[in-house]
Amino acid sequence: MQVFDEGENGLRQDPQQGTRAPRLQLQPAAHFARPVLNLHGVAELLGVSERRVHKLRAAGRLPEPIQVGPRALRWFRDEVLAHLATTAPRGGMREPEQLARSRATRGSKSEG
Repeated sequence: MQVFDEGENGLRQDPQQGTRAPRLQLQPAAHFARPVLNLHGVAELLGVSERRVHKLRAAGRLPEPIQVGPRALRWFRDEVLAHLATTAPRGGMREPEQLARSRATRGSKSEG
């Protein structure tokens, strides 16, 4: 069993092998107050495909992501939801005219 003592400078001291690298202080997951989403996570949250997420981003319907690597994008979940709340169309979607006409003609045929 190896025994390590921390010296005054925070370095781990191994009596047999000398001084080692400083101990890494990891923060618990709760430290990150704002969850981030990758492309798949945003697509899942919105109920669309990943390709559609790219189209929404290009059209300005999503906030700009954070680039964490050459090909790695992340979005703050709260920013995505807030942006959608402010840019989402108000009032429901109207029924397409062709569908409305078709429904009206079917209704009159079944009555006669």
